[in-house]
Amino acid sequence: MKRPPVRGDVGFDDPDTDDDWDDDEDGEDPRYEYEELRTGGGWGRKVFVVLLVVVSLGVLLAGGAALWIRSQLDPGGIPGETVRLTIPTGSTTADIARILDDAGVIPDAQAFRYYLRYKGEESFLAGDYEFQENSAAWDALAVLHGDPLPPDFAQFTVPEGLTIAQIPAELADDVAAFDEARLAELIFTGQVRPASLPPEVTNLEGYLFPDTYQVEAGQDELAALNRMAQQFDQVAAEVGLNDGAARLGLTPYEVVTVASLIQEEYGVVEEMPKIARVIYNRLDQGEPLGIDATICYGLAKPCSELTQSDLAADTPYNSRRNAGLPPSPIAAPGREALVAALNPAEGDWIYYVRDPDASRTPPGGHFFTASSREFEQVKAQCEAAGLGCG
Repeated sequence: MKRPPVRGDVGFDDPDTDDDWDDDEDGEDPRYEYEELRTGGGWGRKVFVVLLVVVSLGVLLAGGAALWIRSQLDPGGIPGETVRLTIPTGSTTADIARILDDAGVIPDAQAFRYYLRYKGEESFLAGDYEFQENSAAWDALAVLHGDPLPPDFAQFTVPEGLTIAQIPAELADDVAAFDEARLAELIFTGQVRPASLPPEVTNLEGYLFPDTYQVEAGQDELAALNRMAQQFDQVAAEVGLNDGAARLGLTPYEVVTVASLIQEEYGVVEEMPKIARVIYNRLDQGEPLGIDATICYGLAKPCSELTQSDLAADTPYNSRRNAGLPPSPIAAPGREALVAALNPAEGDWIYYVRDPDASRTPPGGHFFTASSREFEQVKAQCEAAGLGCG
């Protein structure tokens, strides 16, 4: 059978006159048979395409977000210079993140905080650490997991009430590099001198301020003692030593001496101004102060070892025999004692004794009175209670 010609073909015959083509059995012209195309499934393809686009965009967005988050945790590139940072005691993870961010160690403090939370990190040891600038969050965390660096300074504490003879041993105990003999030499040969010490006075007693100090690694004994002398000058200026002494009709050195007596005698801080008033009342009346701590100082022995004969010892520091103040301070007064010496309480008290009545006085406190009879009564009660009130 020949292919039916198409319009435009050469030799096209009109089907009405072409005898070579007959209708088929159904009466249809076989030249014009059609195949129906299926149209179902078009909507499904559209949905699939939309979902594919959405998923692709989600993947792209997630990938971009992941890249951004990583950039906040890892800046990339070569780590920068080494920086030494201090993580203070009690720092929170937010505090630590801020410290690292401010120093340029990590890219973003908030991202670092979230990273620590994700890792379950809640606390770190306080101290000094060495980080590198431009670090990844995990590298900074690795540093924090290590031990802090050893401090580059030494610390020592001088308690209130120590004498200059006791201070060298205290410093040498705290700072292994300090030599006790060298400290004593510096104290007693005049190489350390507070600005507030009177020119004619060579005794440093009372003028090395009791406090906690830090000295940088490599600093020697002279630097430590000079720091204590400078601290005394600073505190003296803060409490108004010179003006306050003039108001009381005393020299600053005399006020420091009174403060040292208060430091040795008080039981509770609140009673310091009352002890100051007793001292001033006795000075005004020309009465001996009767403070055994001065006798102990003059004999260079602990008061727990004081004997009856010691109480009669003929020394300038025997305040039972001699009226007036001792020749020098007898210990290192703290700030509270200096303030009390400059601001005595108002009262007519002449005596004080350890009070055994806890309902009347805080534990360790004293009973104050202007009556000798009342004083003797309470003193007897104190001795009966075994409080060492002799």
